[in-house]
Amino acid sequence: MTLRKTHFWGGLLGLILFALSGQYMESVPTRYLDDGPRMMYRSMHIYFLFACLMNIIHGAQSFKALDIPLESGFEYCKSGLLFLIPFLFGYSFFIESSYDSLMRPLGSIGIYASLAVAGLFLIEHILTKLRGK
Repeated sequence: MTLRKTHFWGGLLGLILFALSGQYMESVPTRYLDDGPRMMYRSMHIYFLFACLMNIIHGAQSFKALDIPLESGFEYCKSGLLFLIPFLFGYSFFIESSYDSLMRPLGSIGIYASLAVAGLFLIEHILTKLRGK
């Protein structure tokens, strides 16, 4: 299986887990929580969906490898972050959302990693345009 297909199928599996985590929120008495903790559950739930959709989009597109010496490292960096982000959001959803504090360190790392992936895609796009591909 190619890396692209792994992203695609992993993202689809994530959508199933997204639906199951929605059912989890209905079965666990989250509706009886205060507004702050309930919002943390919901926000991490949406962030998890976001991460899965990023993997599906990356897997569905037909990308061209860059003609630069670090292209494989560049691609592996993007893919590694894309694979890591749903796990960070999933951990934050199931573990950090139950904390009394509103701090979500791994959820925050997932958000910044998402920004980094978007930046890497932007750099890849700019380098491709500069090379005339």
